[in-house]
Amino acid sequence: MPPRRLSLATLGQLLLAAAAFLWGLQFARFTLATLFATHDDEGYFLLSIARYFRPGPLDPATYTNYGPFFFYAQQAAYRLIGLPVSHDSGRLVTLLFWTASALCAAWFVYRASRNLLLAAAALLACFQLAAFLAQEPGHPQQVILLIFTLAICCAAPRRGPWFLLLGALGAALCLTKINVGVFYLAALAHALVCLLPASRLRSAALAALLAYALFAPPLLARAHLAEGAGGFAFVAALTTAVTFFWGSRLRPAAPLRFRQAMLACAGTAGAAALLTLAAMLQGVSLPTLIEGVILEPARHPSGLLFLGFRLGLFPCLAAVATLAALSAFALLQPRLAPCGPWLATWLATWLGALRCAAALAAIVLLLRHDLSWVLPLLPLGVIPLTRRSRTAAEWFPRIFLADLAATEFLQTYPTAGSHVGLSAIPVLLWAFLAFSDGVEELAPLAPAALCRSAASAVLLLGIATTIWSSGTRPTGLPYPPSRLKGAESLHLPPQQSRDFQRLSRAVSANCSVLFTLPRFHSLNLWSAVSAPPESELPVTPRMFTPAIQAAVLQRLQADPRSCALYNREMLEFWQIAPRDAAQQPLSAYVLQTMPIALTVDGYELRIHPARPAPPNF
Repeated sequence: MPPRRLSLATLGQLLLAAAAFLWGLQFARFTLATLFATHDDEGYFLLSIARYFRPGPLDPATYTNYGPFFFYAQQAAYRLIGLPVSHDSGRLVTLLFWTASALCAAWFVYRASRNLLLAAAALLACFQLAAFLAQEPGHPQQVILLIFTLAICCAAPRRGPWFLLLGALGAALCLTKINVGVFYLAALAHALVCLLPASRLRSAALAALLAYALFAPPLLARAHLAEGAGGFAFVAALTTAVTFFWGSRLRPAAPLRFRQAMLACAGTAGAAALLTLAAMLQGVSLPTLIEGVILEPARHPSGLLFLGFRLGLFPCLAAVATLAALSAFALLQPRLAPCGPWLATWLATWLGALRCAAALAAIVLLLRHDLSWVLPLLPLGVIPLTRRSRTAAEWFPRIFLADLAATEFLQTYPTAGSHVGLSAIPVLLWAFLAFSDGVEELAPLAPAALCRSAASAVLLLGIATTIWSSGTRPTGLPYPPSRLKGAESLHLPPQQSRDFQRLSRAVSANCSVLFTLPRFHSLNLWSAVSAPPESELPVTPRMFTPAIQAAVLQRLQADPRSCALYNREMLEFWQIAPRDAAQQPLSAYVLQTMPIALTVDGYELRIHPARPAPPNF
């Protein structure tokens, strides 16, 4: 009888896990079908991918701002689905990355806890937290998210070959988005160095990494410290420094071998060399690659808009209080051990309860996108509150997760937006791991299996309820499919859909080339009217150099059927005042010389001043 009861219990957990997967998948499909962001990162990246797929020699400017690995991953995904580049296929690719990332997150939590219900809760939470992907389908963030979850899975086995892969994933991140890759490598380096045997080299490396933790945030945000980024830099520096400090205090009984750390270094160097060689074989020179992937992004922060965290005095004081309390707990425990084993056991048990409560609170806050309030809890993942000692192999995923969660918070500068969700994924998995560890430490108070199953079931139910309350329904989509070319999977509000259809028909019937100010490349795809090739490259209007402006202006002036689409509200979204834009030659030509032929919900379709025939609407 007992084996049968265990089998039925396992079957029930499997069914719940399968239901969680289907519910999460439905949430992702529903969200992708009903969201369209008018700042249109989606159209920009679809044009970038289409440019990469064009036959013939590769345009050397293809890798500007984002590295070649992003395009390699996109190429693999598009070959898998066998569809041309469009909004429909791009969103299907996003769904593939989204689902794979959630499955990796669930696999990591299951390996760490051996609890199907907790893994199912992590799966569903990852599906929900990654909803930022629907705001910007096709963005490199979908590739970065999968690399994050793959790296966290690779940290669990903790064997030599996996360290090689951890390093290789760091190189892939650097050659996708350089700042994210640097933050990842800092976390990986610290996790490895912390668990090496004591030596002068280890001490020097830890000191250098601690200096990085303290000074990287203010140096990164230096252009906006007086404009609201000071609190962000303070919380980021303090949290990362305290997390790094407590990680360096660990002394596992069986430290990592130096050879394992060298495998990670070899993986980083080897993968970087292979990816660079692949780009050069496509005709991109090494100086061009360095300029586009490293130097050009390094020049962005001082000139780009600042839409990041503006943390005031209260969040900073709360971070100081939380980190001080956790450090006091860590210092108190070993001092009380000589008072008797019962006191040490009691303290460890109730600190385990604290770890559980903090992890649950972190999960709730993260699902509400309150990332900055969770960060000061990260040292809980590296403070040894458990009664049994852990080996270096057991400590590595815990240190790596806490370090990665702390360092990747910096990617929310200068523009938070969807970067908040991306940087919150390591924090989410840290919270699930901390919850599993906390339940293990509660064994003297309650049966561990019962406590773990009950709490995991409640957590799973709570996350499912949150998704239900967000408006996702299994019964269908709220609006009919759009009739936009290549975007039939979009189900937009009827008025928005009609506006976009009207603009698309007008451009298709009257324009041979369409320039959009600011970028709205989705309209180029819907209307099948190309954009000036030079205008496809800059991410924001601020990045239009004099040379690019001159090239685009020449194309618009030379073609009497050229058109421009202008939207004042979206220009102001990019923190560019129309009067400032009018001082640039290209913008001045669009705003002062090209007459308005059609206005649709704030979008102005402007035509060539010497158009030979009136437009046909």
